[in-house]
Amino acid sequence: MKLSNTLLGLAAIAAMAVNSQMGTAIRVAVGESGSLRYSPNNITAKVGTAIEFNFFPNNHSVVQSSFANPCHPLAGGFFSSFVPTKSSPSGTSFTVIVNDTSPIWFYCSQTSSSHCQSGMVGSINAPSSGNTLEAFITLVENSTASTSPPGSAIGGVLKVNSNSTSASGSGAALT
Repeated sequence: MKLSNTLLGLAAIAAMAVNSQMGTAIRVAVGESGSLRYSPNNITAKVGTAIEFNFFPNNHSVVQSSFANPCHPLAGGFFSSFVPTKSSPSGTSFTVIVNDTSPIWFYCSQTSSSHCQSGMVGSINAPSSGNTLEAFITLVENSTASTSPPGSAIGGVLKVNSNSTSASGSGAALT
């Protein structure tokens, strides 16, 4: 009896640890107050954390990139689609789930005003030395063009509020 109670107690503790980690969400403002920024732009997240990108005017996106090729989509990466909005905040969000602790790089693919080259980039779990967010920003500043994936949202969940000016599709959770 004592052994089974101990095992049940340990199982409950393990379940609480998994649930608390899985239930974490980090909100990121996309273009708040007219800035060409993600805030925060350097995110540390555990496995299972939901990263929720919340959109502000005018028209932004979130696209996964690689460190070596900033401002260009990563094959198989996530893309929010473009989220044009006039309301602030718009109530529209794009959420991805962190599946491992490898670095994830992202940017806005809006070519009007060169959002990426203007510093609208960010990272999830960037290392503190070597390929840091600061090193990524240096590569971004030296890039000459941005590209956007074709099509609708992929690799995350796009929740569209009626305050947005268009309703793009939604994709599956980040894998």
